[in-house]
Amino acid sequence: MARTLTVNDVLNLDTFEDHHGSCFSFSPDGSRLVFAVQRSMAEGVRYGRPFLAGNDRGELLLADVKTGEVRSLVNKIKQGVGAFAPAWSPDGTSIAVAMVDAHAVRLELIDSTSGRRSLLSPHNLALPGGVRPYEWLDAERLVCALLPGNAVPLALDVETRGAARAMQEWPKAWAGHEPTASVLDSPPGEALELRQRPLDPDPTLVVIDARSGALHPLPTAGITPHVHEFRKRFDPDLTVQSRAQRSDIQQPDWISSLPLPDECRIVGWHGPTRRVAVLTEDDRGSRITILSEQAGSGVDLFETNTHLRDVRAGTTRDLPYRDRQGRPLTGRLLLPPDYTENEARPAVVWVYPGAVPGPTTQRFVRINYASPFNLQLLAARGFVVIEPSLPLPVSSDSLDLLPMLAESVVPAVEAAVASGVVDRHRVHVMGHSMGGWAAMGLLATTRIFRSGISLAGIANLISCHGASDPRLRYDVRTARELIMPEMCERAWHLAGPPWQDFERYRRNSPLFLAERIQAPLLLVQGDQDYVPITQGEEMFQALRRLGKAVRFVRYWGEGHVLASPANIADLWCRILGWLDQDGREKHSCASSP
Repeated sequence: MARTLTVNDVLNLDTFEDHHGSCFSFSPDGSRLVFAVQRSMAEGVRYGRPFLAGNDRGELLLADVKTGEVRSLVNKIKQGVGAFAPAWSPDGTSIAVAMVDAHAVRLELIDSTSGRRSLLSPHNLALPGGVRPYEWLDAERLVCALLPGNAVPLALDVETRGAARAMQEWPKAWAGHEPTASVLDSPPGEALELRQRPLDPDPTLVVIDARSGALHPLPTAGITPHVHEFRKRFDPDLTVQSRAQRSDIQQPDWISSLPLPDECRIVGWHGPTRRVAVLTEDDRGSRITILSEQAGSGVDLFETNTHLRDVRAGTTRDLPYRDRQGRPLTGRLLLPPDYTENEARPAVVWVYPGAVPGPTTQRFVRINYASPFNLQLLAARGFVVIEPSLPLPVSSDSLDLLPMLAESVVPAVEAAVASGVVDRHRVHVMGHSMGGWAAMGLLATTRIFRSGISLAGIANLISCHGASDPRLRYDVRTARELIMPEMCERAWHLAGPPWQDFERYRRNSPLFLAERIQAPLLLVQGDQDYVPITQGEEMFQALRRLGKAVRFVRYWGEGHVLASPANIADLWCRILGWLDQDGREKHSCASSP
């Protein structure tokens, strides 16, 4: 008999994230496929590195497409080593792969026959996100982006860098023999421009001899179009998404004639043999299938996450409604696995400004989603999840976003209630990051919610604008960048700093509306969150001073998104306990308050 989803099911999900380059690569003759699978969070030995996207748990496997034989080339996860972004050499003899451990991310070469590994460079790879930081030029040379000197990419240690430096310096201050001053200067006339920029040093592009490991500067003359396009990957003005789009190669027309499975993702193809590798991630697990024009039907090459076959998934349906201006919108409902029609259930509204449900189901309402925000965990507990449409105006002008939230969210809740799916007296609101801000803002501007949950939310835009990122507080170079001001002004459509538009900052900060909040509020934050933990502290202290129901759960050593499996399990224990008691959670979970 099928069971309901648990946190352990989520923590045991393998993934195929391509945040730092594709996980898949066909051999030049199309007979073999090398691929990296990021093993589950439960299998890891080190946490707190979310920007590696699980690649520090990457196992590298080699599959024979004809025989279906799959063997492991690199499986060092229990030793804290992961492999990712494989790329075949043009002659098929070698595979270039990024290898990451606790201290470095380096380029290695693997002999495709013997499996022997060799280090190509002692320097760290640049990891701008969205692209593979190396490519083969020919059978003997690669072009590669390396960080200068002993620099390590922020993706490797950004979540722990500040804490590690603090633990190094604190004992010096306690001993009293060494000064521990860390000085930041801003000379007159050096105003910094507000813009997103990479915080890693500029990479050095080099050509590596695959046989000798010799490094050569990338020539400035006679650059081929291939190398020119590679250089564009490291344009500092590109976002991660635009880098990934730039690196994509147009799919050939012949692929459209193949019988592709539903909701699959094409992850690789080989033109001469007309073979395609597709990845399907659904409620039956995750499968890599090889399709070809000759075979007619697909052959499953690799399968994982099969434990989901024992689990009943919640189902989704569209929720058409109109906002308060009469404009048509479409939200989405996630229904519990045991839901029966015309049964009004308690509900959680999941909010994030700018999110608009589209024709493709969002990942966080899919059961096969390895994230702390797998909302199927709410459905498994009997809650309907309401995902309203929250489009943001396309404007460069200053805006008041907070009052706009209720215009879209309240009608969505009313539509869900009118459909008979939701009990209007047991509706909660929950969000993360900007969604946490939205959850607090909705509690202050509406009276329809039984309680609220704000995860890593921003309560005070004024103090957030002037804060330092705690992860980078001790880095002289990165601490000078205007990270928090840029985020506040860009994300909240604020045209300038607080001293230029104080009232707009105040109007859009839930902290200054604390007196209006009537429903209980659960605040959750990590002490290494780049959204400073003082944001949660300010809201907690305000509601506490007002005598209102509030609970603040803080996690040592965690960043913006919880990474430790123990903490993720503890968080869900607390969330579900809070919701089950309608915001009056009293029992203890794994850790003490």
